[in-house]
Amino acid sequence: MFWLILVLALLWLGYLLVESRQASRARSQITHIVHVNGTRGKSTVCRLIEAGLRAGGLRVFCKTTGTDPMTIDVEGREALIIGAGGICGPVISEMAKRGVESFTILNRSPESAERKAEVLQSLIGRPVQTGPLTEESLDRAAGRADLVAQCTPLGMYGTGTSFPYLGFLEKMGGDTVVADVVYNPPRTALLQAAARRGLQTVNGTGMLVHQAEKLTRFFFGSGLGPEGKTVAGRAVEAALEDLRL
Repeated sequence: MFWLILVLALLWLGYLLVESRQASRARSQITHIVHVNGTRGKSTVCRLIEAGLRAGGLRVFCKTTGTDPMTIDVEGREALIIGAGGICGPVISEMAKRGVESFTILNRSPESAERKAEVLQSLIGRPVQTGPLTEESLDRAAGRADLVAQCTPLGMYGTGTSFPYLGFLEKMGGDTVVADVVYNPPRTALLQAAARRGLQTVNGTGMLVHQAEKLTRFFFGSGLGPEGKTVAGRAVEAALEDLRL
């Protein structure tokens, strides 16, 4: 038994030595290292630093510890949020739960976006940047985004509005997902332009159906279920088609 324990201990020490050398070799390839120390707020500061460096065009690897440990690899996952209205907060919150690491909110009123970002950042523990809703800002943010969510009424049937600038779609990678909270029409000008670029698109019908599911569960104590959601989705599409007529 003694020799077995000794052999296992030596094997374990050998493994640790090899792993240590591999880690040292990998770390030596990192040009700059930023170490954040303190008692509270370290994770948020790390994420803010990571987002700022990545926004500057640098390849960044970030690791945080604490109550919400996380590793953000060199690829990152960033969402571009257009508009800072009421739906913006829930959209960002759900994205954060599903692994999106950083956000950029572009809004016609930058001050409103900054107030929203401050609240969201404290709630989700992710970096939330802001900027004006301009062509330049859209182009810059689009090049980094893995996911785009259009959270304004622009392009909604009956409003007489349309998305003023779609050129930023040309800056996106081929695997970017473009979502629009507008559900009438089901294919807004933004989604049509994104589809022509070969990007995956999502309209707001699913959001409307899930809202109905939540209301049904709240009032009647039972949700729609998968089949019910499918039926509700078809009903919404048919109702919207009649409305457009």
